[in-house]
Amino acid sequence: MTQISGRPLGLSLLLALAGCGGGGGSEPSSSTPVQIPATPAPALTTPVAEVAPVPVVTEGARRFPPIRRASATRGLSLPVGRCMNVEYDDKWRRPVADADYGWFRRSGFDTIRLPVRFAKMTGTAAPYTIDPAYLAEIRRVTDVAVRADLNIIIDLHNYAKDFAADPEGQRPRFIAMWRQIADAFKDADPRIWFELLNEPQPPMTNAYLTALYNDVIPIIRRTNPTRPIIVNSQDGSASYGLASFELPDDPYVVPTVHTYEPNSFTFQYDPYYTKGPVPTGLSFGSDADWRALERQRDRIAAFMARTGAVPFVGEYGAYQDIPLAERINYLDAASNSFASLGIGTCVWAYSSGFALRDDKGWLPGIIDAIAKPLG
Repeated sequence: MTQISGRPLGLSLLLALAGCGGGGGSEPSSSTPVQIPATPAPALTTPVAEVAPVPVVTEGARRFPPIRRASATRGLSLPVGRCMNVEYDDKWRRPVADADYGWFRRSGFDTIRLPVRFAKMTGTAAPYTIDPAYLAEIRRVTDVAVRADLNIIIDLHNYAKDFAADPEGQRPRFIAMWRQIADAFKDADPRIWFELLNEPQPPMTNAYLTALYNDVIPIIRRTNPTRPIIVNSQDGSASYGLASFELPDDPYVVPTVHTYEPNSFTFQYDPYYTKGPVPTGLSFGSDADWRALERQRDRIAAFMARTGAVPFVGEYGAYQDIPLAERINYLDAASNSFASLGIGTCVWAYSSGFALRDDKGWLPGIIDAIAKPLG
């Protein structure tokens, strides 16, 4: 995760969305087997035109009308669609059962981003072996997600600070981890994608990162010649880090960006990131808030025009103690701003910190607030 604010857009949006059932799909029990999405229900006898609800045009969609998924002229344009981060081994998370992946799909998600802390399960001296049982479990979980008709991103998470503290010392370990991961997934479904390094930190510059990626990608390609590989830019993958980012030399590479702008709104109440008294009770929707989203959108659009690449948003969200109506306003605005560029987004996160659910299931209306490109 990376990265000040005025009037609310109103509770009426929350009430309208709550009536939609929070994204649909009943939550499975932990003991049920993996559930593949059911076959479509029989057609209604009443004409659809007579029963279809009137579409709600939200403020986010009005300001940022979604377009069809953008096409890349360099690298790939991944069908990320509506995506969610599911924290694989976060100690604060709600345990994720295999059957949950089918529930995610039925609730309208296309992709799951799986932050995985490989470094904590990897030796600190050569040959830097990843715990085989841990690696096998990640392979098993990703196979479950694919069987549930989801794309899934394996993200090497919670390693950037250690790497940044000793870039040259950690470089062989990083390469060794990806050699082992690649070998473990050499025959895996193509809907499983690799993300090399979450949110690189200073002093890891774009020049350093591009050189690093150009070193490790050929090693991955020995066993995974066409698997999509996702790369992050400097400055914790913030949109302004894209300005000088040069993509590695590979035809199956995809850039990503992370954002929590405006941070003063999205991180309020969060004790980990605020680390001290900060203003709370802030609403989303001031002119400054919309301008922050527009500037961010313009930076991403400029990168797309310069490179021909199509990124996606790997993280964005708002802390769970913010009133639900305000979180919905923000997610609607942010996701539509990206959908208006034709790119998908991965909201943070399923069940911890920025949770989209409580003990009963999805928070009312929150899933429906997440826009994605058309088509």
